[in-house]
Amino acid sequence: MDCISGLRRGSRLLNRSFKILLFSFCATVAICCLLVSMMRHFGPLAVASHMLNEKQMMTLLDE
Repeated sequence: MDCISGLRRGSRLLNRSFKILLFSFCATVAICCLLVSMMRHFGPLAVASHMLNEKQMMTLLDE
């Protein structure tokens, strides 16, 4: 009987480790998705704003 209870304890520890690993994996995937969506959303805006500033600087220099 002690052998069986020892296996159960080991199984619980393994199950707990697996749950922690699964949670950390899901959290990492969620953070990566959030980062990609932020880059997609703010990236083009940042580029467009930079290009607009360059055009304004060129027109100021031309005048």
